[in-house]
Amino acid sequence: MLELHHRPRAKHSESPSGGPCEFCSRNDPHFDKRNPIDQLVRGEAYVASGHLSEDGRLAHLLIELRKRTRLAA
Repeated sequence: MLELHHRPRAKHSESPSGGPCEFCSRNDPHFDKRNPIDQLVRGEAYVASGHLSEDGRLAHLLIELRKRTRLAA
């Protein structure tokens, strides 16, 4: 039977659940000393908003600011 009022069922695939932030691990000399939850990001979002914890987000933002001020100087 043809279903005219519904979209076809989407094919679901597993997406990466996350891992350590590559940006932070490359740019923070103290990255290994962070709490594990502060190191993790969702998926492959290596941006501040991708971090799972607020402390991770703030640490990421501080690294970005330090890099920008060094480039501007």
